[in-house]
Amino acid sequence: MAEAESEMLGIALGSIQGDHILLGEVEVAAAYQRRGIGSRMLALVEQHARRLGYQRQLLGTADAQDFYLKNGYVPLLWLHVEDSGVSQLEQALQAELRDSPLIWKPAIRRYGDRQGFQLALQTPVPDEALRRRIEQAVPTCQGEYLFAKGYEVEASGFVSSGETAELP
Repeated sequence: MAEAESEMLGIALGSIQGDHILLGEVEVAAAYQRRGIGSRMLALVEQHARRLGYQRQLLGTADAQDFYLKNGYVPLLWLHVEDSGVSQLEQALQAELRDSPLIWKPAIRRYGDRQGFQLALQTPVPDEALRRRIEQAVPTCQGEYLFAKGYEVEASGFVSSGETAELP
């Protein structure tokens, strides 16, 4: 939390999720925005996370994209797909994103009695039109953009659906 003269100027919310820090949002009161307060709060959260041994941060919001890009975060297109859409997704990704770095290899996930997988691709910029095209090509796919920092590329290009890995 950022304060000045007993007035709250901003807040950064986060939590530990496995081996990374999930940041909810960084908010600064409108009257105090564009003064570096949000960037300083974000830097303090990152510094504290590193002291605790966490090198990776994932944002739970895609709001304020310019702010996060300016602070070194990269856009990730998260895709969640039910098994019935795996081959359709492979075709869509090979057509749309064959040169995008894969951040997480597909990891099998169970959703009650259904099974599917999720993966994350780094794109140059958040592209909602691209996300919608993939969702239209693969009806069982849901995508969302998040921002991340500290993640290494797992592979170059799409990994065959036969390969799986646990999500970090």
